[in-house]
Amino acid sequence: MDDDDVHRDGVSGIEQKGKVMSSRPEWLGIKVCWPQAREIPSLEKEGWTRHQETDAKPPFMERTGWFVQLPIIGGLNQPPRLRPLTRLRKIFLLGAATPPLPRRGFTRLQLFGKSPIQGWQFSLTACLLVATAVLLFVGNAIAQFPPAAPAGPTPTGRAAALIDITGYWVSIVDEDWRWRMVTPPKGDFASVPLNDAGRKVGNEWNPSKDEAEGLQCKAYGAAGIMRLPTRLHVTWTDDQTLKMDTDAGTQTRIFHFDGSKWHGGDPDWQGDSVATWEKQLQIRGFGGRFGGPEPGKGGTLKVVTTHMRPGYLRKNGVPYSGNARLTEYFDRIEVDGISYLVVTTAVDDPEYLNDTFITSQQFKLERDGSKWRPTPCRAR
Repeated sequence: MDDDDVHRDGVSGIEQKGKVMSSRPEWLGIKVCWPQAREIPSLEKEGWTRHQETDAKPPFMERTGWFVQLPIIGGLNQPPRLRPLTRLRKIFLLGAATPPLPRRGFTRLQLFGKSPIQGWQFSLTACLLVATAVLLFVGNAIAQFPPAAPAGPTPTGRAAALIDITGYWVSIVDEDWRWRMVTPPKGDFASVPLNDAGRKVGNEWNPSKDEAEGLQCKAYGAAGIMRLPTRLHVTWTDDQTLKMDTDAGTQTRIFHFDGSKWHGGDPDWQGDSVATWEKQLQIRGFGGRFGGPEPGKGGTLKVVTTHMRPGYLRKNGVPYSGNARLTEYFDRIEVDGISYLVVTTAVDDPEYLNDTFITSQQFKLERDGSKWRPTPCRAR
């Protein structure tokens, strides 16, 4: 191969012995030097058979200063049928101004124009630089996020409150009017994922029978009361107990922040409710969540209710069993200076439901309790 061939393959000519390539002497601060020879050594010119099987080293590898790694792909030591075309070999070995390393013929590296260093020294330096950067990053992270202080006594539910839901609230019925404001007709199970057993019980609904048996409050249980048009009065009875009264049906719900209070016996309409505060992940964007708290503030009240007396999801006899589980999320938002309480409920009942029954209700904060009008349960 002569100099013209090299020039046509992308390298702009090799100068005198030991000089740097004239086309692109520097690339990202690294200079590549040719060995002290005018031509790139080859196995053939050194008297080495192209596919001779032996463990001996090629003659040119015995020379001092060579930094050589036999090529893995398309090497000269492969049989003819496996060797790439001559053109491709020129591209791999000579075609680029900054050939891949390590390659035959490149013995030294010169970093940032300083004195030459051996390849293994350069690799070691790079590793040390990376390790130093990692240590600096970790140290900076530790400085920004110091270890948390030792945990103290667990705060009470009242002290740990993330939002304030106390006061008088009135329900806003802006959806499902025909199921919430009036008693639906018998057999109207639309949007409720009832199974066959649930449909059978719903089709047997008899309000007169419920009244005669004293079960007119079946639609006012924990799983159904929040869907009725009602007012709420929420207060703290102690640091671990939140009480919610409803004027519809004159019901009282108790939320315990110190664990379940169920000790067996006959369940009641409101069941056993365990409450916890949950911190919501707030993401600062161009305009925050609609009516939601500022990033880093706020949260939600989660209430899980079990051991409920069997009742109705709707007043027309859509049933839930004593094995049902009610999960509620209470969120407070502010819109145009008005406070709203958004209650999301999820009912799971393996006995009467095929899937989770999810609904949401909205309440508006009232100034006082002047409109509070408790009424008894009604079966119709």
